[in-house]
This record gives sequence, C-alpha cells and structure tokens, in this order.
Amino acid sequence: MKTIFVYIIVSVFARLVGDEISKWLNKHFKSNK
Repeated sequence: MKTIFVYIIVSVFARLVGDEISKWLNKHFKSNK
C-alpha cells in the first residue's frame, strides 16, 4: 500500500518536472532561433 502511494507521488512529481523542463527548453530553443 505504501509503495503504491510513493509511486503515485513520484509519477505526478516527474510529470510536473517534465512540463517545466519542456517549457524551459521551448523558450530556450525558440530564443536561440
């Protein structure tokens, strides 16, 4: 039960971090071009 809870938190956190990284990469590459 505890491992499932940790897995959910990690997956949500990874998704949020991935969104932030993708936004930053989009700004970075667009400004370079």
